[in-house]
Amino acid sequence: MMGLIVLALPTLIGSTGLRHWLVNQAIDDPQLEATVGSASFGWLTPVALDNLQVRHVDQIFQADVTEIRTQKSWLGFLASATHLGKITIRRPRLDLVLGSPTPPKPEISPSAPSQVTFSAVVRDAEITLRQQVQAKPIIRIDHLRLTTHVEPAGSGRQWTIEPTRLIDRLPLTPELCDRGLQLVAPLLGQSVEMQGQVSLELESFRVPLDMADPQQQAQQVEITGFIELHQATASLKTPLLQDLTTLVAQLLQREPPEQMQIVDNTRVRFQVQDGRVVHESFAFVLPQLSPELVVRSSGSVGLDESLDLKLQIEVPESLVGTGPLARRLTSQPLALQITGTISKPKLAFGEQRGWLERLQGLLGSDGQPTGEEPLAGAILDAVRGLLDESAEEDRPAVWQRLRTRREERAEATPEERRERSQRRRERLRQLLEEASQ
Repeated sequence: MMGLIVLALPTLIGSTGLRHWLVNQAIDDPQLEATVGSASFGWLTPVALDNLQVRHVDQIFQADVTEIRTQKSWLGFLASATHLGKITIRRPRLDLVLGSPTPPKPEISPSAPSQVTFSAVVRDAEITLRQQVQAKPIIRIDHLRLTTHVEPAGSGRQWTIEPTRLIDRLPLTPELCDRGLQLVAPLLGQSVEMQGQVSLELESFRVPLDMADPQQQAQQVEITGFIELHQATASLKTPLLQDLTTLVAQLLQREPPEQMQIVDNTRVRFQVQDGRVVHESFAFVLPQLSPELVVRSSGSVGLDESLDLKLQIEVPESLVGTGPLARRLTSQPLALQITGTISKPKLAFGEQRGWLERLQGLLGSDGQPTGEEPLAGAILDAVRGLLDESAEEDRPAVWQRLRTRREERAEATPEERRERSQRRRERLRQLLEEASQ
């Protein structure tokens, strides 16, 4: 009789409500409730779960999985409880609410790290992210396919994902740019208007597990890949882009543009390194100024959104003329350094002393530029604004000041323009002398 009960036990659990109890015991989280449509547990046949549903009691997480299949049987799990083998997961649907508060978990005594390892093949997955429960999705990724492993590594384990294309032409939204994309393309952070599509290709993904020190764990994370942007445009209403475009417009004596256009099919390589996201080759143009004016970004963004970026502005000759000062301005990209944070960026010339010395070399002994007074004056204003750290003006005031200066220039008499140019030359000479000391 005992033998018959033991033989029938897997079938009994799989065909009764005991299957729900068994799955909930395996999940071991009082905030989650799981049900199973049907299950197949056999001593010698693979374990299978159909129509698995997992719900959070506060509705901030829910998962619906059409089918889960293992290669190992129940007897195989009993023989090797720490190695689950290969698991196939078909059509999982995950719905997550971002930023939802979770109740503190009761303190428990530390236990030995888990030694469970497995490989999982996920087919036709769908992930939906929401800002609030039942709110309209801000991100939805479907038809996702990936192969992942939890495997031994050194004294612990590591989680890896094989190279794959995670996202294929997902529509760009401001919410997407504020929920992760801003770490790879910080110039898009806090954008209020944008169009286009984004693709994400994962090249490598390695995350160590079972490490007690979160900082040490973050330092050992290895994630690399590419973000590809298709037909993407964004408004220039973010603090970082406003500072940048105001500077460029001032240098070129133009009205600040209102839109940026990302170079089509730009592939931005990124790498998670020492808790920061390093990127390179992000390029965009300012079509309202010139389709040939290219801005390239490289550097890193911290998980706290701190910035350490380098920008190179390639100014075309068609915008500045062909004089000596213009040739020097276009002979190599204008280098800028950006620090601070995405919401409060700080813009400066990357090599201030070298830049000022190059300007000084274009001036005569009396400090006069060779027939390029408007351009020299614009550069003087830009340099003065960047070096004067004590000036804390809000951006609307800066934009209004630029418009006022243009209006004053247009209304000035020839004699007033000559006097203003003379004063600028003198200020430029003094500024260069101070910077070279």
